[in-house]
Amino acid sequence: MNGFDPIIALNVRIALLAALDSAEEFVGETKGFTQAIGKVVGKCILFELEKSKQVMKENKMWVEDHPVRGYRYRYLLQGRRGEHEASEADLNLHLGIVQRTLEHKISKCK
Repeated sequence: MNGFDPIIALNVRIALLAALDSAEEFVGETKGFTQAIGKVVGKCILFELEKSKQVMKENKMWVEDHPVRGYRYRYLLQGRRGEHEASEADLNLHLGIVQRTLEHKISKCK
């Protein structure tokens, strides 16, 4: 067993997609230096999304990037299709993890 948990991977992916939506909204509402910071954060989120996609691919998993509705996403895991809806608690937990991960990566750039 390689330690891959599909539910955690789904929740992280959904949190990353929600964070990307927030970053896109933030960039659209701001200008200048603040907007540039939002773009940097957006690029970090895109990098993490690509990393998430690779890990899922290695474990024969795929998640649609657009929700069915709300936070419900279609996925494919080892040939089996399904839908997963992240609860508000799961989303908040994984958004916190994503935020700390991004903060850590950005702080290493000093």
